[in-house]
Amino acid sequence: MKKIYSTPEYKRRHHRYIERQEKKRQGNRPYQNSGVQHRVPQKTKIGKRRFLPVKAPEIFSITQSSPNTLRFFDDLWACSGSQTAIYCDMSKIQELTPDAILYLPSQLEDFIEAHPKRKIDGNLPENSEAANLLIESGFFNYVTSRHNVSSKNKNILQMQYGIQVKPPIAKKVVAFVRSCLGLLRLETSPIYTTIIELMKNTFQHAYDTTTNFSRRWWLIAVHLPESASVSFSFLDNGMGIPYTVKKKFSERLSSYIVDRDAELIASTLRGEFRTRTQQGYRGNGLPSIFEHHQNGRIRNLKVLSNKGFVDCEKDNKDILNRRFKGTLICWDFKKS
Repeated sequence: MKKIYSTPEYKRRHHRYIERQEKKRQGNRPYQNSGVQHRVPQKTKIGKRRFLPVKAPEIFSITQSSPNTLRFFDDLWACSGSQTAIYCDMSKIQELTPDAILYLPSQLEDFIEAHPKRKIDGNLPENSEAANLLIESGFFNYVTSRHNVSSKNKNILQMQYGIQVKPPIAKKVVAFVRSCLGLLRLETSPIYTTIIELMKNTFQHAYDTTTNFSRRWWLIAVHLPESASVSFSFLDNGMGIPYTVKKKFSERLSSYIVDRDAELIASTLRGEFRTRTQQGYRGNGLPSIFEHHQNGRIRNLKVLSNKGFVDCEKDNKDILNRRFKGTLICWDFKKS
């Protein structure tokens, strides 16, 4: 006769009991991220199913409202311990920017990669302008959706992503800019070289063993007819500039405030972290794009990584109270 605790039925019931106890403990445990505490959202019923709601702020923007927007992603990760499906409530968004749209599929992909059995649902913003931008950005090409996601907006180059350097995509971006602004090929050469450099950096660090997530770059471009410019957002979802600089150049950081991520970003932009062979972090990508900004070829250059935010246009360096995972680079290319 089998002992009761060795029977399949006992094992199934005991496993379910352990899961229920773990859910209770996770539900009362604060989620910590850079000193900021969260609790798992309370379950709510939507239709016939129960979800953990994660609510987006009215201004969903990394560069314009980073604390509230980053809190949305922190709240998403705070649901890691529960087995309940997650509901991304985007309904109250009134203002939406491409940089936040770019970060959204990247974080959802990382979350699903870490928790492959979790289900995530969501909705569109009630604000029609924000909803249209989300649809036309190509976001729904990366998720399963019941929404009609077709888009023919010629003012938006839909999201692109990859691991390797992809010259055809860089050429596609250049063609988009030339079409929107009526420029010659020579006038857009800085765009091609900058994007290739940023792609190259992601590929060189794609198999960094310090992270369990797939490292990718993400890119989106939007034509702004009222200012005769094209706005770019480029995301590298790796470990971030400050982490990499500290890891590679620790012996040269004595003169820097090492816990000030914004200072390290600014120094990287100026090209101060280079080896004797001139092979620095990010190659020529960030220093070259900073040089283009200094020369007036591009405007509104912003770089955000880990807990640092540098606005080159305003010459501001800020510390974020929440961590941004990766590196976000935004800039405008204006017709001269």
